[in-house]
Amino acid sequence: MEKTLLMLMKPITIGNSRFRNSIIRSATHEGLADINGAPSNELTEFYKRLAYGKVGAIITGEACVHVSGKSS
Repeated sequence: MEKTLLMLMKPITIGNSRFRNSIIRSATHEGLADINGAPSNELTEFYKRLAYGKVGAIITGEACVHVSGKSS
C-alpha cells in the first residue's frame, strides 16, 4: 500500500500538461453558486481547500457563461 501511495504522489505528465501528482478530483455539483449562478465565497473556499491540499488536478463542476445556460 505504501508503494502505491508513493506512486500516486509522484509528478505525472499527461499530453503537454504536468501535474504535481496523479490525484485528480472529478467534477461534481457542489450547489455552492449564488442565486444567479455566480461562484459564491463558499465555492471559492472549497476549491482553495482542494488546491492547498495538493490535489494534482481539479475538474470543476458546471459553470455557465450566461444565465440562459443555468441548469438549476
